[in-house]
Amino acid sequence: MGAQCSCVCSQPLDGKTLEDVERIRKAKSEMPLIPGAVNISIDSDESIILDPVEVIPKALIRRYLVKKYFKGVPLFRSFLSPGICVYAPPETDPDIEAIEKTLPPFNAKRTKGPTVENYPTVYLYEGGCYSGQWDISQQKPEGYGIMVYSDNTKYCGEFKSGKKCGKGRQINVEGDIYEGEFFNDKMQGQGKLKRSNGTIYKGGFINNLEDGEGSLEHMGKVIYNGNFTRGLKHGYGKLTINGNTYIGDFSTDQMDGNGTYTWVDGKSYTGGWKSNKMHGYGTYKWADGKLYVGYFVDGIREGIGSFKWTDGREYKGGWSKGKMHGEGAYIYMDKGKRRNFVAIYEYGKRKKIVRY
Repeated sequence: MGAQCSCVCSQPLDGKTLEDVERIRKAKSEMPLIPGAVNISIDSDESIILDPVEVIPKALIRRYLVKKYFKGVPLFRSFLSPGICVYAPPETDPDIEAIEKTLPPFNAKRTKGPTVENYPTVYLYEGGCYSGQWDISQQKPEGYGIMVYSDNTKYCGEFKSGKKCGKGRQINVEGDIYEGEFFNDKMQGQGKLKRSNGTIYKGGFINNLEDGEGSLEHMGKVIYNGNFTRGLKHGYGKLTINGNTYIGDFSTDQMDGNGTYTWVDGKSYTGGWKSNKMHGYGTYKWADGKLYVGYFVDGIREGIGSFKWTDGREYKGGWSKGKMHGEGAYIYMDKGKRRNFVAIYEYGKRKKIVRY
């Protein structure tokens, strides 16, 4: 660099000027040389090995330059685990890189503060790398940054005290894309999750799972709108599949409780549900006008119920396996008059008439 280099000329080196250093060097040169080398450590895991006559000036100059221009060196050594600092963007998985090209740039808030600075990429020995803003007092990511984890998951967004916190975008190698709020390193708050199978969830998250009010979309159509708990449909909601619609209660991702299911062909059922099946008391209507009101078990008419035909006939009585079973009253029209009898049925077949 030369004796007149602006980065060292007339600058104090641990309280000494270059003139002081030169006088010390001359004095040392007149002393008998001791064979061997001297090992000096300067704020680093590496040691400097110099001849004795060159120890003081070179060591002081290097210490000065490190402190002036590379004050992040101790930080990199202590961040999370030892890492290697490089002046290049974090390596991104090719599949994730291809996904990013289809997305608009993600912008997040930059943090300002006396202890927050931008640093280059740090490759962590434990795997993964980080590039972005650091809080040099906490020695942790703070503000905007990019983290590529050991499983190649990539996060771009806000950090607080070393953890994902605030707004961010996260993409994993399976192709799932989340964009929204994070807290304590987890998806939490409001966000949008697009899975590799094409479904899109918009709504609340808690501990990386869908939770609260939200909606599910597939191929541009909303298939569910309602409540979620721990990643499952739970509570009240509306589900639409192939034109069929269910509005009512859900439990652990299944129709469970009370609700109305309407088929695309005009049939409908309103009543109790259990594990995605009609269960309990309910009303089932056919598009042509037939009607059943009564009990169901596992989706089948079971127990006491009434069935009405469109021609005026009606049956009130027992049911088993979806058929008239046990004692029941049969009502029919005869020459414009309503007539009835009570009979015993066995799985849809009349065995005997008990009375008229």
